[in-house]
Amino acid sequence: MKIIVYATNNPEKNQIVDAEVVELLNKDAKISYVTAKNDPEKKDFEAFKDWYGKLGYKNIACFDLGKDYSLDVEEVALQGNVVCIDDDNPFNTLGMIIKRNLGGKLGEFVKKGGVLIGIGKGGMLIGRAIKNASLLMEDVENTYNVDGGKALEVTNFNLFPHYKDSEELDEKLLTNSKTTNIIALREGEGIIVWDDDKFIIGEPQLFFLGNKELLERF
Repeated sequence: MKIIVYATNNPEKNQIVDAEVVELLNKDAKISYVTAKNDPEKKDFEAFKDWYGKLGYKNIACFDLGKDYSLDVEEVALQGNVVCIDDDNPFNTLGMIIKRNLGGKLGEFVKKGGVLIGIGKGGMLIGRAIKNASLLMEDVENTYNVDGGKALEVTNFNLFPHYKDSEELDEKLLTNSKTTNIIALREGEGIIVWDDDKFIIGEPQLFFLGNKELLERF
């Protein structure tokens, strides 16, 4: 399994994570940037393309799950060896992934050696559930009435990006961790799984069974 999770889409804060990525990911990688955001100007994609372009990756294409293609978008997107899920509302992104019948195919993509990148809230989709996303957004738009109790389940834990130390937030995460472990990532932090190797960037917090401690392994 190969996954890369960033806590934020801010390249200036992601330099330490990026240093690991460029050592692991070949520069000729074909990257599919997947989004469900209604963004005709593709501002987020262009920002990602500029960010990863400076790292040496040039073969990057954008796939908007909300648009129609002459070929099924899932087939086109999975032709590459890297799929990146953007930092957007995970409820709507997951809803479109389900609508496009892409969830199981992404799981198979990872099993066959494909690289799955989750940026910010997009990283939450890699975990078991996205219900904690409501803690990051005041008004959660859930256009497709997605059940936040289940995500792509690539990992057996949940991910919480954009984490900030807060007693109120910790209390909620501690409660939610009684059923599933949660790895909370501050801006600039990340985790990487690369086959048998695992990388912890920064000092992510592990919430488990109502407890909290520094993440030392996962």
